[in-house]
Amino acid sequence: MIDSSSSSCEGKAFNKQLEFCKTVLKEAYIDAGYIRVGLLTYNDRSKIEFHLNKHSTKSDLFAAMDQLNCTSGLTNMADALSAVRTAMFIPENGDRPDASNIAVLITDGLSNVKDGRTILEADLTRKENIQIYTIGIGVPFLKEMRNIASKPLWRFLYDVSNVEELIQLGPHIYETICKR
Repeated sequence: MIDSSSSSCEGKAFNKQLEFCKTVLKEAYIDAGYIRVGLLTYNDRSKIEFHLNKHSTKSDLFAAMDQLNCTSGLTNMADALSAVRTAMFIPENGDRPDASNIAVLITDGLSNVKDGRTILEADLTRKENIQIYTIGIGVPFLKEMRNIASKPLWRFLYDVSNVEELIQLGPHIYETICKR
């Protein structure tokens, strides 16, 4: 789940989030079918850019990511979490019953649309056995992110000061998620 709110569209933050995703997936076994990747962007609304079963090769996946644009708006993490749970991690869209379901939410701020539902949606998502990693980019208060992330927080919650630190975090996130 990539933040495409107005603050992420300023400068190169949105493109850096995509670069981070590519860094995380650089060593992933996508072509062999072990790992499937879906991508959702969110601002006022969430938008599924592609489902888990859309791209079966890393080159196709990265090419699709290169076509994405930041659309701007407010920050609606509740809808993003709901869409991940109800539309992405379902068999028709590539979910596999024997595979771990992992969602990564990247944001540079706090929810300001349906913010009263964000934690509820995170709770419902985790109850569906979807692990949620949260990554904050310069987020001043981490309370919301702590409540979204799966537990233990030392494993599922990350906080970086800026997008350059986000890129450096990529290899560590790959090791944490893909080699557990």
